Amino acid sequence: MQSITKNNRKVFPPNSEDIVTKDNWFTTQKSLQGYCHSGELSSNRIIWRGNHSPTPLSYAKDSLDLAKINVTNAENVLSYLERTNTDAFLVMHKGEVLYENYFNGYKSYQPHALNSATKSFVGLIVSLLSDEGVLDLNKKASFYVPELEGTGLGEGTIQQLLDMQVPVKYMEADTPMGIGRGTPIFIASGSMPKPDNYNGPENLYEFMISSKKDKLPGTVFKYENGQTEALGWIVKRLTGKNLAELIQEFIWSKLGVEENALMHLDQIGTDIASGGMRATLRDLARFGEMM
Repeated sequence: MQSITKNNRKVFPPNSEDIVTKDNWFTTQKSLQGYCHSGELSSNRIIWRGNHSPTPLSYAKDSLDLAKINVTNAENVLSYLERTNTDAFLVMHKGEVLYENYFNGYKSYQPHALNSATKSFVGLIVSLLSDEGVLDLNKKASFYVPELEGTGLGEGTIQQLLDMQVPVKYMEADTPMGIGRGTPIFIASGSMPKPDNYNGPENLYEFMISSKKDKLPGTVFKYENGQTEALGWIVKRLTGKNLAELIQEFIWSKLGVEENALMHLDQIGTDIASGGMRATLRDLARFGEMM
């Protein structure tokens, strides 16, 4: 197995500069640790794997040699993974795993932050509920959640929210990442502490209600997190179940996964639909194969 070596010397108790907190986890080195251990920084809800035996993964007889596959003329895939501080890498083709490896001390059984890949699970839940006739993709978000009436997100249809075609604006909030990426969602979701003199949304519901109209829904693509959060609110309102329960019921408990997944919560216990899920690499491979 090809390996990437890192100096991961551990000290107990840790040196003060090595402690990962909500104040510093977005900085480069702390971020690398945070994606493996973000579940230790905030509250989480379990997405149970169910009581079925794991579905076995099929492994190809010959593994890929990533050192012989070039990304560019000057760099191979293995070198690229090292340079980008990749934690884990798996290649599956036609139902067989051709390569699987773990780096930086990350273990195969540890749930890893999925960030925006969580949106794929939310989209699938919405699609399944639509297929069952529980919701109409052509209805506006405010039809299902009246609290969104008059907001930017409330003006979009369910399909437009799925397609990221509901352009909205939020107040600017200064964060360690800077204003450009620092919309209040990082604060509202509890991923970062409030800056001094902050006077904005402090949970995800307040964040969605604070959305303002930008352009006409359906006329332009604008990738952002509030649209998926709105979908999460809608499916919870319709079913009376939180998002972790829905993913567990519709997907995770039926997939034959090895491990429980987790859902990161905001400060009042709301699932972070736009990026809160954590799962293992192998179980993500199972999800991809199922799709």
